[in-house]
Amino acid sequence: MHPSPRAIEEAHEDLPKIVLREFSGQAFKAHQGTHRPWAHRRDQVIQRGLAAGVPFQLGSAQNLDGQQLRLTGQDLRHDRSERLRLRRTANAATLPFLRVIDIRDAWFSVDPTHASNADADQPRDVAAVRGSVVHKLIETNVTLDRLGDDVIERAFENQWAKERRKVKWVLLPDDYHFVRNCMRQYWHMRSQMPFVILAQEPQVWNLTAGYAGSADVLLWFLGDWVEVGDDENGEPVYEFAPLEGQDVDEWQRKASKGQVDYDVVQQVGGTIALGDWKTSKGVYTDHVTQMHAYLAAEFVGNDGKRDERLSALLEAMMEAVLIHIRPDGCHVDFAPWNKRVLYGFLGSVAFARFLADYPKPDALFSHSLAFEAPDTEESTYVDEA
Repeated sequence: MHPSPRAIEEAHEDLPKIVLREFSGQAFKAHQGTHRPWAHRRDQVIQRGLAAGVPFQLGSAQNLDGQQLRLTGQDLRHDRSERLRLRRTANAATLPFLRVIDIRDAWFSVDPTHASNADADQPRDVAAVRGSVVHKLIETNVTLDRLGDDVIERAFENQWAKERRKVKWVLLPDDYHFVRNCMRQYWHMRSQMPFVILAQEPQVWNLTAGYAGSADVLLWFLGDWVEVGDDENGEPVYEFAPLEGQDVDEWQRKASKGQVDYDVVQQVGGTIALGDWKTSKGVYTDHVTQMHAYLAAEFVGNDGKRDERLSALLEAMMEAVLIHIRPDGCHVDFAPWNKRVLYGFLGSVAFARFLADYPKPDALFSHSLAFEAPDTEESTYVDEA
């Protein structure tokens, strides 16, 4: 049985996926594939140099506040042997002082001379728009019996308005089929793998490292992984076994009212994880890296203040889950906490920040000499290198 439609806790402020404090107008977003061989969502650890009263100052990319530390020299919190937690600030500022700009459709180029602002105005491709519509239908808990053509058309119209497109897009039969089949796969997956949505679009903050963003969802899977045997190579094989006697609808009602906290999860059992809906053709390492950045967040913010209940749940999460929904099927991938993934995030964004600080190499030179050979012939050749 599908859970009946109901309100699900969702943050009221709108943040991009991941935003760094000095790049407040740009969001790190995955564009991994054959046309873009590097990742774009990373961060570095910054030793705070400002007063704790305003720990999330948004300045220009040329004015990085604080001292950069080596990874081996970080003052890290080890609440658990398996999970790296970045240090908390001693006196975190209230969230109303924090401002970021939402440009979900932009990506950050590691080449500052080709920054993301120009690319943000380019139209998104059809697949991205359809994916956004599926995401919104999932977030609003639209069941199959309510998914008529009018609902799909309205969802596209709203997405169109949100992206401020100038040329109206005529829906094709394939667009309807894509959305409807994706939603079929989503609800079928939920019937086979029961879970409760604890929060939609939770805003996660890491003031120490200087980034924030909106994850897709916090999930509570009402089941556990059980070893059922070995494969042909002798490796253990696991299956997801739902907990017996649990009413998913009832738990969802309680979660929607904010009545499910970490103590409840401990008593009932199951698995809590930070989730991300994906409708792209594939899943990439970038996706896992982004979710590790969310897992490394220090707290969840809601309506300008720290949400203690959701922060405690996030703190306890040791896994990310990618729910890949396509018209022809649904794949659920669990990614346990991995320090190396976070180090990749920290290191690659350190490089992005370095390039932003030095858009041209001139400041890195100590001495420069220029020469021109005598009798150099004039040429109309233009060197574009």
